[in-house]
Amino acid sequence: MLEALAYKIVSYQIQKGLLKEEDRNVYQYGYQMLMEYCINIATSIVIAVSFHACGIVLVFSLAYFLLRGYAGGYHAKTSIGCFLMSAALLTAAVAAVRCAGDMSFGKWLLWAETVMLPYVFWKVPIPVKNKPITENEKARFGKRAKLLYGVELVVEMAFAGAGRTEYALAVLAAHGVIFLMAVGDAGWRLVRRNEG
Repeated sequence: MLEALAYKIVSYQIQKGLLKEEDRNVYQYGYQMLMEYCINIATSIVIAVSFHACGIVLVFSLAYFLLRGYAGGYHAKTSIGCFLMSAALLTAAVAAVRCAGDMSFGKWLLWAETVMLPYVFWKVPIPVKNKPITENEKARFGKRAKLLYGVELVVEMAFAGAGRTEYALAVLAAHGVIFLMAVGDAGWRLVRRNEG
């Protein structure tokens, strides 16, 4: 549907002389990506407002998407799959933060990060079949992912120290998702190796 809409927009602009036919694919892809981003942002706002969790959604989204850009992880094959997984992930993160808010926070935070940090540092960037990277990119992305994780860990602790438990938990939830992607990747590799 978005692809068809992007096609119509570009066709109109070509017809009006605003774009050249040879640039059709680039602009069509760009418009489709822009529409997908707008839909994802609108969905995030709906989730934030629905759960009265604007701050949690903002902090989780920043921590997760900044880190994930370099850490890698699963990529859905279709736009609708990506949208559905992103919406479910964000909703689950908000629910997890709300549920964990009642737990003994300090011990939980330190225990979780102590378990996750070494494994994530060892595994990033997480390889993805449908989005391969070169060895040079792997080294560069790994360094950036580790730096971002470290910065986010400091921010997480600052939130905790300032008594903003829900924001610290939102960063922890983002790290938890990256950790689960790394563990899941290792599990799938082991399964494939044992099958082969």
